[in-house]
Amino acid sequence: MVDRSKTGVLGLDTIIGGGFPAGSIILVSGGTGTGKSIFCVQFLYKGVIEFKEPGIFVALEERPKDIRRFISNFGWDLKKLEEQNKLAIIDASAARLGVPSNEKYIITKPSDVDSLITTIDNIVQKINAKRIVVDSLPALMLQYDTPIALRRELLRLGALLEDTGCTTLMTTEANGQRISKFGVEEFICHGIVNFSLSEIGAELKRNLIVLKMRGIKHSTRRYPFEITPEGIAIFPGEEAYQA
Repeated sequence: MVDRSKTGVLGLDTIIGGGFPAGSIILVSGGTGTGKSIFCVQFLYKGVIEFKEPGIFVALEERPKDIRRFISNFGWDLKKLEEQNKLAIIDASAARLGVPSNEKYIITKPSDVDSLITTIDNIVQKINAKRIVVDSLPALMLQYDTPIALRRELLRLGALLEDTGCTTLMTTEANGQRISKFGVEEFICHGIVNFSLSEIGAELKRNLIVLKMRGIKHSTRRYPFEITPEGIAIFPGEEAYQA
């Protein structure tokens, strides 16, 4: 029987039969504004609050202070969890943006996979982390100018993250008809959750589909969801959108 990491996202565990496989790597893909980052922070926050599983957020794109401020709209106090050593946010964005950082955990060379993994490993041991979010892969991988180099580093990153034993979510951007920015991210992951927007009447509606979840049975329908004051809520009982 496969151990599970319950997601804390209303409705999702019903779709995937109880949660993500523990220790797996899940790709979270989608366009801008589809809810990827909220989904990932919710996975970490609920992991601490509801399931006593500390987590790590690797901020490669947005600055940690902006993440804390935005996510506080849901009543989620990330700073408090950080002070309790139940959550750690790694600032890998400041160096990339060329700005100073006062964060506790800083990556001065965000493009250095070895440095990043060493920092993650140290924090995993320090706070007994069970969950990791890497947001986002394109910010880390844009430095590679050939598909071979990109795939090699992604495979290495995936193997090193798998060695932590944590359940890991990694975000990427959907690119046209492809589900990922570079077209290779999905090959290093055990599961894929794809977020998108569908035009229903005169409105754009958010929806998701679980495209892959290795080793477990899961629904492959496309489900509507809403971003509520308490976070993302999926409605498995409602009629799925057509892709």
